[in-house]
Amino acid sequence: MADETQPNPIKLPDEPVEVDDLAVKEGEAFSEGKFAEFAFKWEWAFRLVFKIVLFGFVLGINIWWTNNVIKILWRSGLLKGDFHLDDTVLIALATTSVAAFLALVTVVARHLFPSK
Repeated sequence: MADETQPNPIKLPDEPVEVDDLAVKEGEAFSEGKFAEFAFKWEWAFRLVFKIVLFGFVLGINIWWTNNVIKILWRSGLLKGDFHLDDTVLIALATTSVAAFLALVTVVARHLFPSK
């Protein structure tokens, strides 16, 4: 281990370093716990808003998907249309879409808004 070379020490500049008052105030706020009180209030608000936005997004995507499935079912049922699907395919499409809609909304709602 004596063969290992020691790392060179850090060379600091000779000129004085200016004190950043904002950084000092921030450090004092962290050490006194003022920031924790402030952050707790905003963290709660952000969590609630983001949960509502995420739930709304999932609901919107599900509504969009259900609308498209209904369009497919409707177009397949038209007599004059060129687009026809077999009955088993239509049943499978409708049931899996409803099941996916209910499952996704339920899972997201339970995760975002747990009951205590």
